[in-house]
Parts: sequence; C-alpha cells; structure tokens
Amino acid sequence: MKNLYANNTSNELIHIDDVDKSLHHKFHCFNCNDEMIARKGKTNAHHFSHKKLTCSFESYIHKLAKLKFYEQYRTCLKDEIPFFIEYKINQTCTSCLTHEKIQVSCALNNKIEKLDLTKVFDIISVEKKHNGFVADIILESSKIFDKIFIEFAVTHQCTHEKINSGLRIIEINIQKESDILQFNNCHIEVLSENIKFYNFTAKHFRKSFYVSNSCKMPFYFFRIFKNGSAKLDSTKMYGIVQDLQDENLLYHEIIEFDYRFNEEKKFIQLVQAAADSGIAIKNCHACRFITENKRREQYYSLFCKLHKAEIVDSNHACKKFWKK
Repeated sequence: MKNLYANNTSNELIHIDDVDKSLHHKFHCFNCNDEMIARKGKTNAHHFSHKKLTCSFESYIHKLAKLKFYEQYRTCLKDEIPFFIEYKINQTCTSCLTHEKIQVSCALNNKIEKLDLTKVFDIISVEKKHNGFVADIILESSKIFDKIFIEFAVTHQCTHEKINSGLRIIEINIQKESDILQFNNCHIEVLSENIKFYNFTAKHFRKSFYVSNSCKMPFYFFRIFKNGSAKLDSTKMYGIVQDLQDENLLYHEIIEFDYRFNEEKKFIQLVQAAADSGIAIKNCHACRFITENKRREQYYSLFCKLHKAEIVDSNHACKKFWKK
C-alpha cells in the first residue's frame, strides 16, 4: 500500500508532501497504528509505506475520509469559513391558471441554491450513535433539533434500514485518496455523480414567473373552428394567447411539448376523440370511408372509399359526413 497520509508523533494527520526527511520524524498509520516509513526518493512517487503490511486499504481510505472531512469542517467552524451544501428548488409557473381558456401550469428547470452548513450545524462528531444507527460523521445544531448523517461509501453503501429511517443522509462515494480532495472545496454539490442525498425534501415554488402573453414556452395547440376544420401545430404560449381571441374558434386543447411527438398521429387521435365526444368537427380522419391509399400510382397517402378519390386535405370533408 502506498498511502499519502499518516499520523506524526503528535497524532496529527500529515500528507507525504509535507514531510521533511532530514528531520527523521517517526510516523504511524492512523488506521492500524503500525509504524510507517516516509518514502521520498527520486524514482517512485512519494508515499508512506507500512513497516508491516497489516492494514486494509478499504478501511484506511474510509477512515481517512472521516478524518479529513472532520478536520476541514472543524477548521470552517473555527475560522468562520463557509461550508456549502447545494439544494434543489422546484419551480412551477402558474400564470396561465388565471386565464380561463388556458388552465396550464408549467414545471420549470430546477433552481440550484446553496446553504452554509456551518450557520446551522455547529457541532460535528465522528462515529456517533443516533436512533440506533452509527454515522460516519454526524452534523448537529445547538440552535434547533436537526441532524445530518455524512456517510462514506468505499465498498458498502448505506443500508436500506438506515435510508428508510427517515434520517437525512449525504452519502459520498470514495474510491481513492484523490476523491477526498473535494472536501478542500468546502462545497457539497447536489448534481455530483459521487454524492447521493437521502430523505432531503426539495422546496417547491408555485407562482407566476412569466406573463402569459409574452411567454415563449412551446406547446402543441389543437383547435377546431366553427366551419368544422381542425388544425394542430407547435407554437409558443404568447401565440396561443393571441389565437384564442379568434372568434371562429369552436374548441381547443393545449398539449405539453415533446420533441418525440408524432404530430400526424396525434392529430388523427385528437380529431377522432373530438368527433366521439360530439364536437361539430368535419374532418376525413373521423369518417368511416377513409383508408390508406394503396393504388399503384398515388400522390396522396389517404383515399376515400366513398368517392373513389385521393384525399388532398382531410379538412375538405364531404357535406354529408359519415362519422366512424
């Protein structure tokens, strides 16, 4: 094992780069207490090695993570340095709910905020027991009854029992010594792939973030006009607000935008659903005589079995309409 950290004679954690070999200091492993030798030659990478190899790297790296986090957080408390944690805020725009013809709310992108943990959690302990569980690190507050478990996953993740306890847990994946350097940033990122959050509840703001008649959020807008014709297209909300003022509008639906959306297929479904519900629509897709155009020489994909002719525009339906 080539370790980067060891304890000096004062039981202080020290990095190999901070060792002055000319002073001939002694070092020991903080995990197994075995004597360690500082290797600072010219060929191999500098490291500490055990005099007798009795230590497990997994237990070494796990304990190192606890010690370094504890050391950094204590320094932040002592020197009034912020130690930030990020958290998500869910946002929902409700401005269109005030419009009687729209009644749509939109989930916006999550907002990331950060909190200085030291302002709330001014007590830190290593391997402290709480509610039958032992935390690698536990952060507590002397001001309010609140706790956060910090767990370091080397080979074992948090148990289901601990997760299901309802306790707030931050699990940090540690595989190598360099992963511990992230503690020096004094910043726990909510979007980090190496960090999992359990039992944290995201804040949710519901308010009018945008004005409807200037909103650029995309939607699909389906409408039926008084002459029975139908139309489906993608547009921005401000365009929908304008189109809703059309006096010829008989019926409409506002549909959430999706890039995987098949407009033609959805248009047919909406037309048929409108006809089934009794809306005065006159479109060939709701007629029982429409079929696929299988003629050898064809230009349009749809065919009318009643008139033996290709359908150029499904909105040009017969005066005598034969609903499915």
